[in-house]
Amino acid sequence: MKTLSLVFLIACTSAPSTPTWQADVQPIIAANCIRCHGATPAYGAPQSFRLDVLEDSTNDPVTGLPIHGARTMYYRIMERVDDGSMPPELPLVGDAVDVIDNWAALAKPSDVINGFAVPPDPGGERAGNHAPTFSLAQGAAGGVTYAIDDADHDLVDGQLQVGGVVVARGMRSGWGTVHVDLSNVPQAAGATPVDLVLNDG
Repeated sequence: MKTLSLVFLIACTSAPSTPTWQADVQPIIAANCIRCHGATPAYGAPQSFRLDVLEDSTNDPVTGLPIHGARTMYYRIMERVDDGSMPPELPLVGDAVDVIDNWAALAKPSDVINGFAVPPDPGGERAGNHAPTFSLAQGAAGGVTYAIDDADHDLVDGQLQVGGVVVARGMRSGWGTVHVDLSNVPQAAGATPVDLVLNDG
């Protein structure tokens, strides 16, 4: 008589039970989602949301509706990675799915943005995180050419403000040109502060 021995392996996960956007979720999104769902949608992705930023953006100039960020879209992100339909060609597996699920599970009815329950704040800055650097390259017709570098290779989303009014947005890592709109900036005597706001996650 032959005896057959079966060994059952129990899958273990190393996904954190309380993941944060900054340390855990954003790197997964950056590696798998933003080539289509970034600032400029690609391959048929909708323009109503983008996953390269956490918070909602100002209203779309065409539709007048807010452009939702990953925090508002968390539940849809979870649904699509759980059913394997996103990313479409190489769906997430293992710990990456668990990280998204655990992050989505942190949403509470008391935390509401634009009518949606959302996961909590992104969490503190990652240990050892380096701030992005910015340099002006040259003036361009009606715009500013710049270079943004991030030593950690984080996604960088930036905007220029003059006197507290956003005059240019959509600044990304690498070289780029933004066109500055000063039409809504109140005219004031003396110096007007110019602020550069860079968010690296």
